[in-house]
Amino acid sequence: MTLRLTRSLTEIMPGSASLRILWTILAIVWGGYAAHARDLSSVAINDVSAALDRLRGNGAALRSFLVEMPKGGDLHNHLSGAVYAESALAWARAEGWCFDVASKAALPPPCDAASKPPLVDALRSTQAYRDAINAWSMRDVITAQVSGHDQFFNSFFRFSDVTGNNIGAALAEVVERAASQNALYLELMISPLMGEARDLGEQIGWKDDPDAMLAALDNKGLGDLVKRAAASVGAIVDDKDRRLSCGDAAHRRRGCDVVVRFLAQVYRNVDRAKLFSQTALAARLASLEGPVVGLNLVAAEDDEITLGNYSDQMRIVGDIGRRHPKARISLHAGELTMGLVPPKDLTFHIREAVEIAGAKRIGHGVDIGFERDAKELMGRMAHDGILVEINLTSNAQILGVEGPDHPFPLYRRVGVPTALSTDDEGVSRIDLTHEYQRAARAYALSYRDLKQLSRNSLTYAFLPGESLWRDPGAARPVSACAGGQLGATAPSRDCSRFMAGSEKARLQWELEARFARFESKWSGREGKPANSIALASPPLSSSKRERSARRVR
Repeated sequence: MTLRLTRSLTEIMPGSASLRILWTILAIVWGGYAAHARDLSSVAINDVSAALDRLRGNGAALRSFLVEMPKGGDLHNHLSGAVYAESALAWARAEGWCFDVASKAALPPPCDAASKPPLVDALRSTQAYRDAINAWSMRDVITAQVSGHDQFFNSFFRFSDVTGNNIGAALAEVVERAASQNALYLELMISPLMGEARDLGEQIGWKDDPDAMLAALDNKGLGDLVKRAAASVGAIVDDKDRRLSCGDAAHRRRGCDVVVRFLAQVYRNVDRAKLFSQTALAARLASLEGPVVGLNLVAAEDDEITLGNYSDQMRIVGDIGRRHPKARISLHAGELTMGLVPPKDLTFHIREAVEIAGAKRIGHGVDIGFERDAKELMGRMAHDGILVEINLTSNAQILGVEGPDHPFPLYRRVGVPTALSTDDEGVSRIDLTHEYQRAARAYALSYRDLKQLSRNSLTYAFLPGESLWRDPGAARPVSACAGGQLGATAPSRDCSRFMAGSEKARLQWELEARFARFESKWSGREGKPANSIALASPPLSSSKRERSARRVR
């Protein structure tokens, strides 16, 4: 390659022979440097892979390794469910909320001493406080008197009003947690003024005509609702920035550096008119040049309304999506399993989300094995680059599907892109690192596997701009950025120009820079890895490995 590059430069460069000689030398040097950088990267990755293998058997050591590993982002994360119960209880206590003794839900004042005492009084005892945390999350769900599915979905009504009143604080908590795990990006699901959108849907009623429905919504004030919803999202971001001192260089918190975008989530267990009006609001928001980049449908997929109207819901999303091409679509589909619903309802949800609704990502996708012609469907998803957001802990807790019964290895084997996500990390009592750890141990994933999952979370994010990767699966960059190790050196002029027009590519470059630093550290090129004495033997150099191997033989 270097010789070809040299020949092409000498042929095309004008000027004297000495100038051509200079360019020849530079070409040889650059070609050698690029090859050297690739070689160093390969050696470092091998060293890091060996370190991961040494740590895999110890949970604490593996956690310490993975919490440092760069993670592109979390693409499937409901902001209301990402808050830990302890935070929501603290907000409710400070704001004077009441506590419904029977349901264990926070309720607004006025309170009464018998059935709805002040929350601060109701939770004075340690046991009462523990019981409230259990009721507001999946903690101790094994000993609960309800299924994991019911405990999960029933927990939200107990705290959702509290988190809704503290959404800026919730966002600050979540981005700080992401930053502490070396994550760069969050795509969070929120519900900006969706209640008002449902009211509009009720006012206009259902008509089987998308254009007529949109016109009726516009006549009822959808445009004004979009403006107010956009302003409410901006206020959430501003509140987060204020809490984290993002405008103060001396005091800004790490969470300020986490890039945040939102998906407008549509509550699906309603009639068609209300679903349409919410989806229209979501699509209009996602069409603006703002922090909302897409939409999703949320709530239990096995609910009677959704099971009865699922195909209509997919048509509504598809009709609105085609009329708002800037709005990106990710859909919960296939968050079902045998026994939860009749078998017939397991056979078409993922397919219709892809083929009718136009989803570019699928959330969960657990029932893929039950889909009609699943092999053909997965082939299409692989070909079209339709990523599946994998939520391992959530699927284990809610559906009881885990380990060898989960389709995660199947998706990977047939080439469907996947990324790990948390779903509702506060309710599930987990974080993103936990999901990487669970995947690494349950499916014996290598460091290269984990790195690809991390990269996928940015490649398939709904960030604007072209991807840094020409071939994501093979980690081949676009031609403008080819040559050398991405992130390890300053980008070339062509690469800088390419990234200037792509927010996504710039964030992907930052991820590669973090990988370069992480791999240098764990390969021993910056001395011993952090906690190497406690966690693992320090990595050996190639020559030392060879001498050690000869002694063993």
